[in-house]
Amino acid sequence: LVADAHGRVMFANQASSAIMGLPADDLLGHDLVDLLTYGDNQAEMQTALRNLGAGVPQMVEAPLPPAEGRAKRLLVWSFLPVSLILGADTQVIATGRDLTESRLQQDRISFQSNILAQVREAVLVCDEDNLVSYWNAGAEELYGVPRSCAIGKPWMASVHFEANSGTSLELISESLHQHGEWRGEMTQRRLDGGHLRVAATIGRRVVAGSNGVYVAIIHDLTKRYQAEEARRASEQRLRLTLHQAPAILWSTDTNLIYTTSLGAGLRGLLQEENDVTGQALIDVVKGDPQADYIVAYHRRALAGQGGHYHLRYRDCDFDVNVEPLYDPDQQIVGVIGVAVDVTELRKSLEEVRL
Repeated sequence: LVADAHGRVMFANQASSAIMGLPADDLLGHDLVDLLTYGDNQAEMQTALRNLGAGVPQMVEAPLPPAEGRAKRLLVWSFLPVSLILGADTQVIATGRDLTESRLQQDRISFQSNILAQVREAVLVCDEDNLVSYWNAGAEELYGVPRSCAIGKPWMASVHFEANSGTSLELISESLHQHGEWRGEMTQRRLDGGHLRVAATIGRRVVAGSNGVYVAIIHDLTKRYQAEEARRASEQRLRLTLHQAPAILWSTDTNLIYTTSLGAGLRGLLQEENDVTGQALIDVVKGDPQADYIVAYHRRALAGQGGHYHLRYRDCDFDVNVEPLYDPDQQIVGVIGVAVDVTELRKSLEEVRL
C-alpha cells in the first residue's frame, strides 16, 4: 500500500486486495491508519507513522479483522519513508506480510515442545547427519548430558551402546531403512559409566527441506530390571534356605486345597516339593489322630486368627504356625503355614533327661 502525504492510500496491489479482502480500487482513498487498525493497536500504528518523520523505517504487528468466510489474520507491516524516491506527494509505502500460518506453526511447535519437556521419557531428534537437534529434560536426566552439550553434536557423543546391548546399530539402521521404524530393548551406558536398560522407539520422519529426521523416544527400564533381578535373587536365596532348613512351607486356598509345599522338612515325610499341590488338606491328613486338630487350626486362620501348635506327624515332631494369607487388597485368600522339624531337638532333650 502506498499512501500520500495526508496518509490516504493512493495505490494498492493485488496482494493487498487479497489480504484485506477488498478490491484494490476500493482501498484507494482510505486513511492508512484506519485501514490497518483493528482492536487496540491504533495508537501503535499512529506512533509508527509519526516516527517515519525521522527517516527511520518502522515495523508493527497487527491483527486483521475477520471477513466473511475468513478467520482473523495476523500481519506484520513494514513502513518505509520513501517520499524522496517516489515523489513529494508520497509519504509511505506499507508492506504487509501474513504471519498467521507461521505464528500458528510456532505456537504448535512451542506447545509440543512444552509437552515433550515435561514427559519423563527421553525424547531426542537427530537430523540426516545424525546431529542432535532436540534433547528434552528426560534425556538430560537419563543420560546425564545437559541440553546445551547435546544440541548440534553427534548423538553417539551422548548415547553409548554396550557391546552386548542386545542389538546393533547395523540392525537398527536396516530396520529404519526398510520399515521407517525400530522398536526394542537395549543396554546403554551413561557418560559417568552407569549402565542403563532401555526400551526405545526410533522412527524416521520426512521433513520439508531435508532428507528426514530421526525421532527417538526412550523409556528407562533400569529400575524395573534391577527390581526383577533383586526379586529373583531373593527367591533363589529363599529356595536355597528352604532346601536346606529343616522346615516345611505350604499354602492353601480358601477351600483348604494345597497350592504349594516346599522345604527340606518334606524329606522326613518321604515327600517331594509340591507332592500334595492340588489335594485337599482334609484328604492329606485323613487317618491321622490329629487330623481334626490340624483342620481346625487352618479354619481359624481362614477366619483371620492365626495360631501356633505342636504336631507329631509320621514319627516327626513339628512346631507349626499357620496364618491367614492375604492378597494385595488385604483380603484373605487362603492359609500359609510354616512347620519347623524339631524331631532331633526332642531326641536330644530326651537323652539329656536320661
